[in-house]
Amino acid sequence: MLNAIALIVVLPLSAHLLAHNYSLSFQDLYDLIGNNVASGNGYRVEPGMATTMVREPGYPLLLALVFKFAGYHIEAARILNLFLAFGSGILLFALTRKITDDEKVALTSTLLFLFYPGTWVAEARGGVEIVFTFSILLFMVSLYRAMETNKSSSYFVAGLLIGISVLIRSEVLFFPVFVCGYLLLSSSGS
Repeated sequence: MLNAIALIVVLPLSAHLLAHNYSLSFQDLYDLIGNNVASGNGYRVEPGMATTMVREPGYPLLLALVFKFAGYHIEAARILNLFLAFGSGILLFALTRKITDDEKVALTSTLLFLFYPGTWVAEARGGVEIVFTFSILLFMVSLYRAMETNKSSSYFVAGLLIGISVLIRSEVLFFPVFVCGYLLLSSSGS
C-alpha cells in the first residue's frame, strides 16, 4: 500500500524536484512501439516508419497488451510496474528465505527492494526495469526449485523462463555461460 501511495501520489507531486536527475515519463521508446503494436501499426517507433529491431520485443508487446485494455497512458504502465514490483517482492522474499533460511533477512531484503527510491523511480517512469527484475526473479526461483527437485520438467520451466527474460533484455544470454564457468571451477573433480 505504501508503495502504491508513493508511486501514484508522492512521486508525481515531487516530479519537479527530480526533473534535473530523473524523468518520470516514458523512456527508451518502448511506449511508442507498444502503442503502435496496440494500434495495429506494427512493431515500429512511429506509424510512418519502417519496422524496428532496436528493442527486444518482450516489454513493448506487454505494453501493447496493457495499452489495448487501459489506453495509452503512463498510469497504465505504472500500475503494471506496481503489480510486478509487488510480485518481485514476493519472489525475492521466497528466494531469500530458501537461500538463507532466515525470515528476517528475507523480509529485510524485500523491504529494501520495495522502498528503495530507485525502484520507485523505475516504476514511475514506465521503463523496462521492473518487468526485467520480475522475470529474472521468476527465473531464479524456478532454477532454485529445479536444482532442489532435479526434475527435467523443472529445468525445462527454468529454461523457458530464462528465454522469456531474454525477450525482455538480451543481457541474460550471458547467465548460462557464467553458470557453466562457475560449475567448472567449483566442481570437486571426483
